[in-house]
Amino acid sequence: TGFLALSGATSTKLQQGSIGQPQKGSWNEASKKLTMWVISRIAEGEAAVFSFTLNNPHCSNPSPPVCVRASRIDTPCLDCTKGDCVSLERQAMDRSISIPTRGTDETVYGPGNYYSPGATAEIDFGDTMVGDKFPLKVMKPAFVPLDHINNTVLTNASHWKIFAIHQSHWHPGANNTITVTFATNVPLRVANGEFPQNSVITISGLLHSQTPSMNLPLISRMTLTSTMPHQPHVTASNTFGEVFASTGYWNQSTGSLSVGVTADTQAGALYAFSFVLVNPPCENTARPAMISASPMCFDPMVLSAKHDRTAPLQVERVALQARAFQSNPYPDASNTITVEFNTSVTMPKGTKITLYELMGSMTPTKIMANVIGTDDGWFDAPSGTLVVNLTSDKVAGTMHTMTFTVMNKGCCGGGKNLRIGTSLTC
Repeated sequence: TGFLALSGATSTKLQQGSIGQPQKGSWNEASKKLTMWVISRIAEGEAAVFSFTLNNPHCSNPSPPVCVRASRIDTPCLDCTKGDCVSLERQAMDRSISIPTRGTDETVYGPGNYYSPGATAEIDFGDTMVGDKFPLKVMKPAFVPLDHINNTVLTNASHWKIFAIHQSHWHPGANNTITVTFATNVPLRVANGEFPQNSVITISGLLHSQTPSMNLPLISRMTLTSTMPHQPHVTASNTFGEVFASTGYWNQSTGSLSVGVTADTQAGALYAFSFVLVNPPCENTARPAMISASPMCFDPMVLSAKHDRTAPLQVERVALQARAFQSNPYPDASNTITVEFNTSVTMPKGTKITLYELMGSMTPTKIMANVIGTDDGWFDAPSGTLVVNLTSDKVAGTMHTMTFTVMNKGCCGGGKNLRIGTSLTC
């Protein structure tokens, strides 16, 4: 409720109320009615043309019937100041059957999926039809499935077709860069005189990360073009067209990240942003990640991943493979034992590697030098264990070597079935 500014040829003949402001009309929000007073004669047969701006609803909306009526009209025979007025009864207004312009580019999303890369059309994404110009007809906001993207345009476009979310690491406790890519069929808006609040994108379903609730930095914010190759691991800031805030609010308990929009987006354009979460400490099965937007009425959409390992917060089970052999089987001999091992996950600095079942040698308890690279180990003779504290990360899938020397005892003995373990909690 208040007033609306008027423009157009007839606006100078209209005002708000009997003594109100010119080129304005009184707007009643409850009744959805605009009332104007005529301050300069509108002749019979004259086409009255004026415009005003309303804020569309957040959700899809059919065009309502629009009616017009006029009252308190003087004629040569009737004087309205004396109570003799003419009124024109309410009647429905004809609505424009013209069709809005649409994009002409069908190369990005394929035949029949029209797109206007330069935002030069009235409808930047999708087809148009009669009725689209009916007042307050609002199309349903939706996320565009990326499998509509045409393979022949984007470099490595097959990647886009099969995932909209991607993680960089599936190892327990690792810093994991997660990249989200999306497009919408309508623009996301920022607050202005017409739109009450900034749009917000929310990514949910990111459960069990070790990252506490916080304002989480976005390490990359991008607008993607049809000539830009796909980069699943985005680690650098991009200034091509930042439309997102530099941080989003991360809620650990709900597994959600909310990111504000700082500039109007374009319908049909591809956008991406990246952020870092700390993976769970143990094996974890990724939940479906969802994208939603507010305050417009977007239905949440599942963000597809290329495969299980790239699904966000999918963490692999820790698996350890090892083999051991010795250099000398003779009694009272110096014997170099070598253990080769690898794990399915990266072992971070500080992890303890323990070798068991080394009882029976003649070697006393002591520090053993350079057991794993330059890392020393502590050999405990009574328990038959050798413990090494890693001073650097050991990369998953790489064969690592333990080498140390013990003194064989003076009599024969059976070989030991050595066991190896780590301090990783899972």
